[in-house]
Amino acid sequence: MPREWDPGLLVLDDVPADDWRDVVVHLNGRPLPLRLEVVGGAVRIAAHWERASSGAWRLEVLRKDGAPWSSVIRIPPAKLGDAALAAMVDDLESGLPASIAVALDRLGAFGGIDWRPPRRVTLAQELEHVRRALVGDGGRRGLIDVLNEVARDPHKVLADVHPWVRAEKARRPSPAHLPQAFAKAGNLTRDGRPMSVVDGRVESTFDVYENRLLRSFADSVDVRLRRLRRWLRLAPVVAGDVEAELAALAAALRKARWAARFLDEVGSLRRAPTDLTMVLLRKPAYRAALEGFLAFRRSAAIRATVPALDAPMSDVPTLYEAWGTLTLVEALLEAAADEDFRVVSQRLCSGVEGEPAVVLPPEVPAVRLEHVDGRVVVLTPQRRFPRGACSDLHSVSFEQIPDATLEVRWPGRRALFLFDPKYKLWGDGSGTAGDGRPKKEDIDKMHAYRDAIRDRDGGRPVRFAAILYPGPEAWFGSDVAALPALPGGDGLRKRLRELLREIISADGGCWSAHDVRGEWS
Repeated sequence: MPREWDPGLLVLDDVPADDWRDVVVHLNGRPLPLRLEVVGGAVRIAAHWERASSGAWRLEVLRKDGAPWSSVIRIPPAKLGDAALAAMVDDLESGLPASIAVALDRLGAFGGIDWRPPRRVTLAQELEHVRRALVGDGGRRGLIDVLNEVARDPHKVLADVHPWVRAEKARRPSPAHLPQAFAKAGNLTRDGRPMSVVDGRVESTFDVYENRLLRSFADSVDVRLRRLRRWLRLAPVVAGDVEAELAALAAALRKARWAARFLDEVGSLRRAPTDLTMVLLRKPAYRAALEGFLAFRRSAAIRATVPALDAPMSDVPTLYEAWGTLTLVEALLEAAADEDFRVVSQRLCSGVEGEPAVVLPPEVPAVRLEHVDGRVVVLTPQRRFPRGACSDLHSVSFEQIPDATLEVRWPGRRALFLFDPKYKLWGDGSGTAGDGRPKKEDIDKMHAYRDAIRDRDGGRPVRFAAILYPGPEAWFGSDVAALPALPGGDGLRKRLRELLREIISADGGCWSAHDVRGEWS
C-alpha cells in the first residue's frame, strides 16, 4: 500500500511478462505507461506509481483475453491525524458555516430580512432531528410510515403530452404545433405533407407538487442521515447502540423508499413547500409529509456546500482547501467587525429554497465590506487575473488564479493580499502532523502571484501572498510566507484575524509584513 506522496512501483504478478502488449492499466481513468522490470529475480510487468495525495484511487487492469479487474486503493492522509481529520470535517459540517452566518448577521448582511442564522448543532441534536423525521414523535407521523402508506395509493393526475410521432400514427395532431411540423428540416414528403407531427395525448403522471414535496423530504432526510453517520464514524467516541440505531433507520428508510419507487419519476421541488392543496388537506399521509418536512427544514443546521464532504476520505486535499478558505472568511469577518465595517453585499449564505448553506462562489466577490471612512474590502474566491493588459488587474505572464484574493482599497490606493490553502507538503510519510515542509512549487507560485499580477499602470498591487498548509511557519522574504494551518484548534483563525486586522486598518495602506512577522515567528 503506497504512502501519501511516496513514489512506488506497481507490479502485475498474475500477468505473464510476454502478454505486456495485451494489457492496459488505468489509474482513475488515466492510462499508465507499462514497462518490464526485474522484480524478485523474475521479469514482471510494472508501472510507475507517481507521488499521490491522500484519497481513493481506482486501479483498473484490462486484458484482451480475460475479464477486467479493478480495485480501489485508499491512501490515508499522512499529515493529518484522525483527530485533525475529524475536527476538519466537524468544522465544515457545522462550525464554520454557523460562525460565518452569525458574523454576517452581526455586520448587517441580513438587514431588513426576517432571518436568523441557525446555531451550531451538536451530534445529539442532529440525531434527534433525524430520528423525529424518520419515526415521528408523539403528535406527528414519521417519513418511513408516510412513504409506506403513500406507496399503496400514490396521487397521480392526467397530463397533456405532445410527442413527435409519424403522421399516420397521430391520434389528435396539435394545431398549434403544425407550423413546426412544416418548418422542420427534412420532414416534408414530395407532395408537401409532413412525415411526423406533434400529437396531443393524455398520460397519467406522478410528477405533481405533492409528490415532489414528498421526494424532497425523503432526499433531504437521506442526505442528513448519511452525513450524520459519516460524522459519527469520525467522532472519537460513539456508543455502539447509536451506530446500530442509525443503521436500522437507514435500512428502514431504504425499504420504504423502494416501496415508494414511483418517486423516481418525480422531479425536484421547484418552490418552497408552503402551498396547501386539496390533496394535502384530504389525504392524511400527504398532510403528515408536509408537516414533517416543514418541521425538518426548521431544524436544519447551516451547511457548507462542499461535494467532497459526501466522502471525506476520498478527497482530503479538496476538503482541506475548503476548510482553509472558510477559516479565512471567518477570520476576515471577525476582523471587519473589530474595525466597524459593514456588509454591503454577500454571496456566501444561500439556500432560500432549500436548507441554509454557505457557499464559496468562484470568480465573483463572495463578500464586500465598507467603512464610513471610505475603506472597501472585497474577498473573491478563485479570482482570475487574465494574461495581457486588457483588464485593470492582469498577469504579465500566464493567467493566475489564487484560491482567495483579498482586495483592500483606501482613499487613493489599493492592495491585494493572496491566500492559497495547500494540503500538499514535502516530507517523509512517517512524519507526524505538522512537521512537513512547504513544497517548492507552491512557494514559487506565491512569488509568481506577487511578480506577475500588475495593475493598469504596470504597478505590483500584491503586497502579500501566503499558503496555508499543515506544517510549521516559514517566511521567504518579507511578503511571501507559509502559514501553519492544522485543524483541531483555533490557532489559524486567531493568527489570520490579527493579520487581517492589520491589513484592513485605517493605516493598512502602509502595511508591511515586518510589522506582524515578529508576532507570528
